[in-house]
Amino acid sequence: MKKFLGIMLLQIIVLVLVAGIPVKQGISVEEAKARVENSNTYICELIATTGPGWLIYKEEADEQGVMLEGKLPIDEIDENTFFYFVHNRFLITGEKVGVRIVDEEGNIENYYGEDAETAIKTIQDTDGRYECYDIFCVEDWDIITPIQRESIFAGVASDEYLNLFDFF
Repeated sequence: MKKFLGIMLLQIIVLVLVAGIPVKQGISVEEAKARVENSNTYICELIATTGPGWLIYKEEADEQGVMLEGKLPIDEIDENTFFYFVHNRFLITGEKVGVRIVDEEGNIENYYGEDAETAIKTIQDTDGRYECYDIFCVEDWDIITPIQRESIFAGVASDEYLNLFDFF
């Protein structure tokens, strides 16, 4: 019995130590705001709506719902730990590449490049109801501190960086 408890204690210690190894350093809110001054850098957060999946802004007063594609945090970080349960913000680098148009019947079309501008002009000339969201292509991302988690390691993991357990 003592051997079993010793092995269990050793496993717990190893897990806690691994949770303490940084894999991706978070950035402070101040650093994020300083980097947002760059023309293609934005703060974003995942939102729960029937429309766009992300809220993006340079200044909080200018928030807008957008679709993101490319190198997304949700594709790299364990979504059960970081999305849907907790509220984390990310700094993304990328640019607008198109628009998503949803018509009154729920049909979704994505338009890119010159087709996006033509599609916007076309829907402005119609009487139908449409929703239009910008599509941004993300080239890189950082997580803004403090990092919040919804996992068994939330109490022992640092709120300053992502660790190995955050990625699987």
